[in-house]
Amino acid sequence: MIGSDFDGTIVQRKTISKKTREQIEAFRKRGNQFVIVSGRTVTKMKEGLKKYEADFYDAIIVCNGAAILDRNLNLIEEQTMDEETVKKLLCDLAAYDPVADGGRAVSFAHCPDEVQAHAHTIHTKIEDVLEDILHIQS
Repeated sequence: MIGSDFDGTIVQRKTISKKTREQIEAFRKRGNQFVIVSGRTVTKMKEGLKKYEADFYDAIIVCNGAAILDRNLNLIEEQTMDEETVKKLLCDLAAYDPVADGGRAVSFAHCPDEVQAHAHTIHTKIEDVLEDILHIQS
């Protein structure tokens, strides 16, 4: 099983390349599962699938992991936050000055050293990942 981001990885320059489509299909034909992963909402993901004619997945993880859709786009898993947790998060975030970074978004996430140490091995194109996997499975 492999999961890939949709925007900027599968979809590049507002298109899905023929090579990407072919490699995903070859990967799946070998009995592997391909999962699309996205920060998009369910509605926006469905719009994107239709727009780019993307039908080469076994499941989709949307909303930054909060929901999982099956092959037929049925909701099979959902994680929500209770109202108290949301209120606490909003109060905690309100303590930060939104213009502290010159008006740009402030990032509160920092990569661990081990992630930074391997950053050079990260693929930016799903085509490259699938090419490596298909070569290994040959």
